[in-house]
Amino acid sequence: MEKLKIIIMGSWNTDGGVSRHTTPVAEWLMEWGYDVKVFTHYRECTLGYPLDVEDEDFLHRCFTYSGKKIPGKISFDSELLLKAIEEEGYNIFLAVDLGILPMEGLLEVFPRIKARAKTILLNHDCKPKPDDSPFWKFDWEAIVNFLPEQNGFMEEHYPAEKVHCIEFPVYEKSRGDRIKSCEKVNLPTDKNIILTFGEYNMVDFLPAVCEMKRDDPSIYLLALVYDEERKIKLEAKISEMKKTNPDIGYDEIRVENYSWQKRREYIQASMIVIFDKGEGVTGSGAILSSTAYQVIGWGTPILARDNLFFSPFSNWELIKYRNDEELTESVRMLLYDDKARKQVVKNAEKFALEHSPEKISKQFIKLFCEL
Repeated sequence: MEKLKIIIMGSWNTDGGVSRHTTPVAEWLMEWGYDVKVFTHYRECTLGYPLDVEDEDFLHRCFTYSGKKIPGKISFDSELLLKAIEEEGYNIFLAVDLGILPMEGLLEVFPRIKARAKTILLNHDCKPKPDDSPFWKFDWEAIVNFLPEQNGFMEEHYPAEKVHCIEFPVYEKSRGDRIKSCEKVNLPTDKNIILTFGEYNMVDFLPAVCEMKRDDPSIYLLALVYDEERKIKLEAKISEMKKTNPDIGYDEIRVENYSWQKRREYIQASMIVIFDKGEGVTGSGAILSSTAYQVIGWGTPILARDNLFFSPFSNWELIKYRNDEELTESVRMLLYDDKARKQVVKNAEKFALEHSPEKISKQFIKLFCEL
């Protein structure tokens, strides 16, 4: 059999769902000796928040988000991509989230890609594109969805035998030392740290948790935001809330534009992670919380407001709440009931093993080999 040489085209080194999808898979493939090249967007025009990390040797930046025109950049520079396929023998082309790629430019060179490589779409659309979208002009050898709900609309445009489902991966399971993790990220070792971060709502759950904090000063509330602008906006919201509730607030709001490895240190330094999309947010279509998938196996329980984003978690891998009363009950349980806490962590680690980079990557390899 011809040796697999894999190109992944999509988002990379950003804090977004597409990058969280491909990173654990690509890293596992490379660790096990597979030849992988990643082609991604310029830093100036990305999907997700660009992380402040160095680009790896296997990474090439060659397009703008959705092919948008920005000064001084070619919307899609296909030269290195075509060279890898036509001259270097890369024979698997995995496009991730077609909507963020330069579709028009990619469509022009697609016949040259198909002539030398098997083409696979890793679909991130939760609802179908319009019928007249160039999205439907690509003749893929295979389409991979990560939720069954995506299959229906994809099978309206492609033969059912081309449509596959491979579940979303988690990051590698890891148990950290809480004290050492606190020291690494300069957090107090004698506090029960409750953490929130990323694109989640950072104020709706605060009144309930701050009321608990009045009775238990060991609780330490930490929010991580991407940049100073977001920090200023969050501080302004909290200042407004303080007018009616002076006790509202975080112990610390940090600006952290970090690697996933540093995020893991923050997770493992914490006693609880809270993911709250906000009151009344339900979500629609084929969606999930890629952030929860990223951190679920890192040994710290997750509390999440109950909505569609967390529907894949149904066996107490994380704790869902619908209102402030359920939130405070869950915080108490995870802080003070050691048996319940251990059970949640155990369930989360089981989920992490079932969706491990190894298991998910091997499913991709099986598909590539079949093609």
